[in-house]
Amino acid sequence: MYVSDKIVLNNGFLTFPNIPKNTIIIITRHSTWLPAAHHHELTFPLLPVTMTIQTRITELLNIEHPIVMGGMTGVGTVELAAAVSNAGGLGMFAAHNACSPEGCRQWIRQMKRLVNDKPFGVNLTILPTMGTPPPYHEYAQVIIDEGVKVVETAGSNPKVFIQAFKKAGIITIHKCVTIRHALSAQRMGVDIIS
Repeated sequence: MYVSDKIVLNNGFLTFPNIPKNTIIIITRHSTWLPAAHHHELTFPLLPVTMTIQTRITELLNIEHPIVMGGMTGVGTVELAAAVSNAGGLGMFAAHNACSPEGCRQWIRQMKRLVNDKPFGVNLTILPTMGTPPPYHEYAQVIIDEGVKVVETAGSNPKVFIQAFKKAGIITIHKCVTIRHALSAQRMGVDIIS
């Protein structure tokens, strides 16, 4: 609790000396203006407010805020995912953004270093292709072998992957675009529909 800290009014701007960044400040009707040499000081009790929202998602994923980053093909990198996880959400990167299963392994290990024990996930987007498909099964095995706790699948039918992830004790999220897909994913045993 911050008591009797001061907000300084200087040239029409409020400044907050000695207050940590990202602290929410509540000014009450008990605030008083006190004269100072070249500015005015407003003295009042400061109460940092922690606003937490507990939901089934925060409990299941062990996150502070009900914010889940999508895999975001192309921009879903380790650095962005780590920032989301470190801020209390669930950061996630797309496995194929790492360019190969071994690249994905390196990204998972880098995530573990960047977030310590905070949760994160890996997205496995399964898309139909005209030619040889990416090595989805190899990506899935890397995710399992590296002990990832949360996986998001998207795209084509993920049934074979969901079964493998569930067998490994991984929390599964499936991104659905229709109610029909959501009901199908529910029947597969997916933990979360997005």
